[in-house]
Amino acid sequence: MLIIEAVLCASSVVLAILAIELRNTIHAILALLFFTVALGLLYLVLGATYVAVFQISIYSAAMTALFLVAEYVTRR
Repeated sequence: MLIIEAVLCASSVVLAILAIELRNTIHAILALLFFTVALGLLYLVLGATYVAVFQISIYSAAMTALFLVAEYVTRR
């Protein structure tokens, strides 16, 4: 269990940094999507099932769709 938690924590940090640093907006949105999924999986491993379900369903799906729609609407 400790190895899974360490891998999820490390991947979350790397994906969060990538989401901030990437120049391509679509790649940054995908990094943010994978970050929220990794965070949801970390909640699941830690035993917070209810929070993990909301993290993955709302933040991963809805926020990514919102960012993608905003990107395509404002693109010239």
